[in-house]
Amino acid sequence: MSAVENLKEYYQGHGPMTAPGTHAAEFNKLPTNLAALCEVVQGVLIHRDMAPFLYNLNLSKEQRDDGNIRPLAQMMSRIYALDSHPLTKPREPGRRLPSVCRHFSLMLAVMLQTQGIPARSRCGFGA
Repeated sequence: MSAVENLKEYYQGHGPMTAPGTHAAEFNKLPTNLAALCEVVQGVLIHRDMAPFLYNLNLSKEQRDDGNIRPLAQMMSRIYALDSHPLTKPREPGRRLPSVCRHFSLMLAVMLQTQGIPARSRCGFGA
């Protein structure tokens, strides 16, 4: 196997933060076009810092702390604890997982990987 094939395989696979765990089957039920996947992400997550301004939603400290969850499997458990509907059903803003930017990119990366599209989430500042 060439280095390029190894690299492609690497980016198609899940890492410690992107492994969906017991929720893997849910990702197989998602649409395959990018716009629809973005809608799914936006329907289950809400940015904790934008919630008060965009939705007049004042989050408790415990809700804001959900933005500290790192692995996707834990995010998914919390998403379903807030609302047990399938990922394709958008939640009301108060029933979405309070998140930060990295959660949005992480979830989309997992959706793409599940569909065999090489993807990794990159967050932070780069020169």
